[in-house]
Amino acid sequence: MSELLTVILWVDDTAQLLDQCVFSMAGQNYRPLELIAVSARTDRQLFSGMLEQYSGLEPFDYRILVGQAGERAEALNTAIAQAQGRYLAFLTTDQVAYPDHYVQLIHKLSEVDAAWAMSGFVRAYLDPKVRAAPFIRWKQEHPAHEPFEPLWFHYNRPICCALVIDRLRVRNLPLALSNNEGPIENDAFFFKLAALFRPALVEGTPSCEQRMTRSRAVLQTGPELPDMPMPVSVPEWTGAVALRLRTLAAVDRAKTRLRLRLPRLYGVAKELSNWGSKVVSGKSLRENFDRLTRGGS
Repeated sequence: MSELLTVILWVDDTAQLLDQCVFSMAGQNYRPLELIAVSARTDRQLFSGMLEQYSGLEPFDYRILVGQAGERAEALNTAIAQAQGRYLAFLTTDQVAYPDHYVQLIHKLSEVDAAWAMSGFVRAYLDPKVRAAPFIRWKQEHPAHEPFEPLWFHYNRPICCALVIDRLRVRNLPLALSNNEGPIENDAFFFKLAALFRPALVEGTPSCEQRMTRSRAVLQTGPELPDMPMPVSVPEWTGAVALRLRTLAAVDRAKTRLRLRLPRLYGVAKELSNWGSKVVSGKSLRENFDRLTRGGS
C-alpha cells in the first residue's frame, strides 16, 4: 500500500457549497491524492465536469459514485472498500481544507507511531439571511491540544475533515460507518477510534473549516457516547468530574446561542465578565470603571 491519500467526499443537502469544497481539494499540497465522491442525487455530468476542471489545476485522481442505492453509511462503506490509499480521510461538502492540511497530518503520522492524526478545526457560521453567495458571520476555533482526552473528543465533535487514518496501523478495527442521520462525525466509528487509539495531534493554527448555519451540529444535542469494549484499563471518571464536564459543555452551548442570536448583548456580558475578573484580581473599582467607560480592556 503506497503513500496515497484517499479522501471520501459525501455530497449531501449542502451541495451549494460543493464548488468551494472541491476547489480546496485541488489546492492541497499533498500528493498522491485520490478523491472518491459519493452521492445519491447529484447530477453525474455536472459533478464530473467540476472535478475534471479542478483536477486540471493540480492533477489528482478521482472517482464518482452517484446514485448509490441504500443508506448513507452503506454508500460510504462502498467507497471505503474501493479506497486504494494507505491514508484515509472523510469530507463533506460544507467543509474545506487549507492547502497544507493533509501535508501536516501525514507528516505528523510519520513522526510517531499513531494510528490516526487530528488537527484543530474551525466552525464558520453562515448568515442565513443572505440569499446570494454564503456570507460568514463569525468563526469559532477549536485548536488541538495535548494531552488528548476522549471526553473532549465526545463533547467537541471534531469535523470529519480534521482526521486522517493510517489504515496499516488500525489493525483489526473495522473501517465501516453505521450512522445514516446527522453529521458524519457523530458516527460511532469515530468514537471507537478515539477510545482505542491515541492520535497524533497537529497543534497550532487550525487547518480545516466547516461552514455552518444555526441548525447544524454545534447547536444540537448529539447521541450519547456508545458503549464499547476497551483493550486496556482506563481510569474511571468520578461523578463530580463527569458533572463538571457536562456543566462546562452546557455553558459553552449557551454562550454559543447567545453570541449567535444576541451578539450585542453577548459583547456587553463578556465585557462585564472581564471587568468583574479584574475587580477580583485586586485592581481598584475606580480604575476598572474608568477603563470600562473608555472602552478599554
